[in-house]
Amino acid sequence: MQLSLMTVAVLLACLALAEQSAEGHAGHLGGTPPAWDPQVLSGFTFDQVADIGSAGTDMEIVPSSGRLFAADQSGYVVSVGHATGDKLRVLDITSLTPGDTNGERGLHSILAHPNFAENGWLYVAYTRRTMDGVAIHNRISRFTWDAGSQTFPKSSEVLVRKYPSLADEGANHYGFGMAFAGGKLFVFTGDHSEPAIPPPDSAQRAQSLDSQYGKILRYNPDGSIPTTNPYYQTRKVGARAIWARGLRNPTHADFQPETGRLWFTDTGNKPLSDSVGYEEVDGTAKTANYGWPWYSGPVEDSAFKDPLLWYAHPADSPPDSSLSGCAVTGGAFYSGSLAKSYPERFHNDFFVTDVGCGDNSWIAAVDTDTKSVEVPLFADGLVWTVDLEFDRHGRLYALSHTGQISRILY
Repeated sequence: MQLSLMTVAVLLACLALAEQSAEGHAGHLGGTPPAWDPQVLSGFTFDQVADIGSAGTDMEIVPSSGRLFAADQSGYVVSVGHATGDKLRVLDITSLTPGDTNGERGLHSILAHPNFAENGWLYVAYTRRTMDGVAIHNRISRFTWDAGSQTFPKSSEVLVRKYPSLADEGANHYGFGMAFAGGKLFVFTGDHSEPAIPPPDSAQRAQSLDSQYGKILRYNPDGSIPTTNPYYQTRKVGARAIWARGLRNPTHADFQPETGRLWFTDTGNKPLSDSVGYEEVDGTAKTANYGWPWYSGPVEDSAFKDPLLWYAHPADSPPDSSLSGCAVTGGAFYSGSLAKSYPERFHNDFFVTDVGCGDNSWIAAVDTDTKSVEVPLFADGLVWTVDLEFDRHGRLYALSHTGQISRILY
């Protein structure tokens, strides 16, 4: 489950230069979306489920009940009926999010607590507008399901983590993928850099162990910082949550309990050391350094952790490349307790998508052992896909930034 990750990033001037359109991913994508032309493998069908609004950012399917929640960047969450597509607004914090929600400001990502059936907790990462004397900032809050009203009342909000003021910050590279693993809440933050080329992350915050930006952060479910974190004894305040560093804009993650794998996506661009940038799928590791802004993609330096999968933008991709895109977004494991409704060759694969920018989105299935992409592509011809989730019957759902929820059946 994501984490949405969540939550979704900005693409400025999607239909302009390739290096511009690779700046982030899908927070209020510019330009006109490409036409839908869904193409799936033989034996599969593409099914449109619902349309939740104008700026979809994240989905969550609760394993215990199968309930599907989907978030819109403006600040609301809807519950969607799998069979009917009926929508019910179950959380509305549009009065708390910024009125403009430009770039990546707004509701980033949602995540159900592993014991949602018992506690009804939904974690929500969002930008809170300036109000009550508190400057605009990003935060993670917990809302509790009310069985009577069938909603998450706004009054049930409990602050989990509050991040520094955004009053002097841009609206880019917030990240905010989220996932639970081993009883801890992992949060993936972006570097907060402006989308300028060059220099990427000129402040080097993704590398600094004094900054929470460009990091994997590890918390207890209540937002407190575990004393077992690697930098707890040597850093101060929020930086004690750092688990790993060197990220650019990680917006989604998924945990595979059977193996302990926690994989995440990180949108790429040209690093300081090279003229080619790569989109990445990475695996979490304690104290790892993923290289940004010095490196993107694999490097011949043992001080940095290579991605599990990487691909370049169209202008830099060789003709025989299995993948090419502008901004990697959602990712989800097909394994575990999921009913295996797809053919066996997809079992235990990691499914990943790219938003596509001015081109159509695709979905690829990645073999988790070889890290190779199953060919041909699992799906193509989609539009601005920002998140992927499997339901408990093993069916893949895709959320478009246009608000459309689709699924692929076999």
